[in-house]
Amino acid sequence: MAKTTKYQRLQKAKASHCAGRTTKASLNKAKKAYIDDAVKKGNKTRTEATASANKVINRGCSAGIGTTKKKRKLTKRRKK
Repeated sequence: MAKTTKYQRLQKAKASHCAGRTTKASLNKAKKAYIDDAVKKGNKTRTEATASANKVINRGCSAGIGTTKKKRKLTKRRKK
């Protein structure tokens, strides 16, 4: 299995935050980890990394976050 990147972890943290499973603090922790990793690897400058992290964080939570879950089946019909 492929190793998850810091960017993927940031996206996952955002999804968890939208669903109400995590706090804003853990979202910021993931943001900081992504920025530090991107700068360390030399992929982006700190400004670029911060901008792309903020793009993920400032994206609104999708309205259908609760509706995507599998619906509970209604009680089975009774045999006559």
